[in-house]
Amino acid sequence: MTANPYRIDQSKRLVTVQLSGAVRGTLIAATYEAIYGDPACGPGFDILWDGSTITELLLERGDMPSFVRLNREFSEIASSGRDIILVERALDKAMADMYAVMMRAQQRTVLVCLSMTEVNRVRAATQR
Repeated sequence: MTANPYRIDQSKRLVTVQLSGAVRGTLIAATYEAIYGDPACGPGFDILWDGSTITELLLERGDMPSFVRLNREFSEIASSGRDIILVERALDKAMADMYAVMMRAQQRTVLVCLSMTEVNRVRAATQR
């Protein structure tokens, strides 16, 4: 399966993923695999999941556990970075919050933001 479009900025240690329209969980999982398999991405990279233009979030029962599993599987790369999830819709926020709870047992931190200003504030406060 093809991944969502993403770009890697090595100087900022940031991967930005654009999620828009109807988004399927299987596509998110494929995106994790593509990012973690990309030689341009490394330990300590944050992933900004820009979901500000999602119109439909289509998740199946096993999708979020698969995201957690992928982070565990790729823990050498994933553990020291963060998932920063930008959302606008209440449903997307609720799902992102649930994912953050599921990820508590992992070393990777998940932050849910409601604006790009908040994303920039979080990134600026913790520049490494």
